[in-house]
Amino acid sequence: MKELTKNDIKNKVVILSLTVDTFAEEYKEVGYNAGICGWNWSAYKKDGDATWYIQGYRNFPKTN
Repeated sequence: MKELTKNDIKNKVVILSLTVDTFAEEYKEVGYNAGICGWNWSAYKKDGDATWYIQGYRNFPKTN
């Protein structure tokens, strides 16, 4: 898994609630973002979907 920045996230962005079970919904984790306070968010994709799914606490990329 690689560390991502807000600039790495292109196209459509959807922010997922922390209560969404990403394992059960078949999201594949692509990377994460962390900063001085620790983990900020994780980025997920679904097969055949260009949408980025973001789940976390702070420092989110802009949603379209």
